[in-house]
Amino acid sequence: MTLPRLGILTLASFTLAACGGEAENTEPPVVEEPIAQVERVPLTEDDLFGLEMSDLDVEIPWTTNVVSRQANPVAPRSMIEAVELSSHEGFDRAQFTFSSDAPAAGYDIRLVDSGSAVTCGSSGSAEDSTVAVAEQIPDLEGTRLLVVLFKPARVEERGRTTLPIGTEMYDHERIQEAGVTCTVDQTVTWVAGLVAGDELRVLQMRSPQRLVIDVR
Repeated sequence: MTLPRLGILTLASFTLAACGGEAENTEPPVVEEPIAQVERVPLTEDDLFGLEMSDLDVEIPWTTNVVSRQANPVAPRSMIEAVELSSHEGFDRAQFTFSSDAPAAGYDIRLVDSGSAVTCGSSGSAEDSTVAVAEQIPDLEGTRLLVVLFKPARVEERGRTTLPIGTEMYDHERIQEAGVTCTVDQTVTWVAGLVAGDELRVLQMRSPQRLVIDVR
């Protein structure tokens, strides 16, 4: 499991419901309504845990809302090279690393109750109305689920698989079980079973491209 510095974007840098300022080839992350008031507290060394502040592109402070970012419709599929789970004082972390030959994938991140149906795939484009949205109810350890959809993304190419389909057990403070549950319609669905946690924080990193999701 060095790009030029673009500057750090915080939640205050864009409008949550209507994005202000476009990143090249992507739309900025948005937090779906209803919007809970979010107060940004500057990151500390304890928050970073080995991450370099100079590599931080976007920070979404702690929130209970859905966080999402759409990739450019013609962007190539990103390869998810690895995911690393870790436990720290006050939160657990999932760090996804992408290959350098394509932009980081768009994403949809949400916390839902265990037993909730999780989307596998997407509805497709207007030109391709044959792609159906499938749903599944993941049977994972825990009382809540952290659900992450990446698109366009992949975990297999030319016989090389970076993340297998299936889940593994973990002994972290909050994350008990996690893994890829399906890959359909250029969408990779990754789910974690949580025994605690109702807030998430999202950090977009570069050099290499990474998506960091913290849960507390």
